[in-house]
Amino acid sequence: MVDASSTERVAPGGDRLVTRFEAVARRHYRGVYNYAVGMCGDAEQAADLTQAVFERAWRGFGQLRSQRAARAWLYRIAANEFRQACRSSAPTVPIDDDEPEAAGMCPDPAAIIESDDLDQRVRRAVERLAPHLREVVLLHNLDGLKLSEVAGAIDVPLGTVKSRLAAAFRHLRRFLYDMEGDSA
Repeated sequence: MVDASSTERVAPGGDRLVTRFEAVARRHYRGVYNYAVGMCGDAEQAADLTQAVFERAWRGFGQLRSQRAARAWLYRIAANEFRQACRSSAPTVPIDDDEPEAAGMCPDPAAIIESDDLDQRVRRAVERLAPHLREVVLLHNLDGLKLSEVAGAIDVPLGTVKSRLAAAFRHLRRFLYDMEGDSA
């Protein structure tokens, strides 16, 4: 995960730092990559983004105070790298966050679960979310970060994370309902 040219510049006695970084990178690489795929929607771009995240993480790893904080720290780097790399990414469907939720818009959960294409539909619905909503869903629901860790990773207040998550779920319900209606 750390290329040879990076490790060659480590000062004597820095082998322990390299070993610690490699352990952190191995533990979190797949999660950061999956987050990048979810945000970019493109495996090749996600691989490049993940590489950039770990290169940047290596440069700052010596200042990380606790390895327990490494996960949220890596996702913060990933969120920042995503914002820099994907500013001109594919357009998302514009959503009015102030639109009231209509009663009864959620399809019968049992009918959705019985469907073979549930994963596909959920992925498509998540892809339709605006990036600021999509990132909280990916970090919290798919990568398992606590809400406070999500807040730290994307550098917003906890209340903002909670409101974005609630808005994302509202939109996901609507998207899934629309998809259910389209397939009928």
